[in-house]
Amino acid sequence: MEKNTKKIVNIVLLIIWLFVIFYFSNQPGNLSSSLSDNLTLFIFNNITDFLIFIVRKIAHISEFFILAILMYNVFKDYLSSKKSYLITFILSILYACSDEIHQLFVVGRECLPRDVVIDAIGVILALIFIKLYNNRKLV
Repeated sequence: MEKNTKKIVNIVLLIIWLFVIFYFSNQPGNLSSSLSDNLTLFIFNNITDFLIFIVRKIAHISEFFILAILMYNVFKDYLSSKKSYLITFILSILYACSDEIHQLFVVGRECLPRDVVIDAIGVILALIFIKLYNNRKLV
């Protein structure tokens, strides 16, 4: 794929993913809970508060893991590797904060600082994954 086309694709994928996160955060509490319940039942064939909690938090980690990878892919084309890691981390955490604030305005949802920390875990795991992947390519 041509370099400029790849840059555009990376930007478009990032924007789409930002909207995906926004879409899920914009779902009313009852719809979000129903989705979590159904997914928990599908995976574990059982529903407990603990399992629902685990599924919801894994979803947070996964969303922001993907966000960080997509964001890094955009910035690596314009910045040094070190700056790409730093900007990806900062902007991903800021998006996690704005995502939680956004949920204050959605019926049945709440702003939980704990979720920002969980989102940050996804970001950190993604940056570790990227670092390991990039180091592997050099060997």
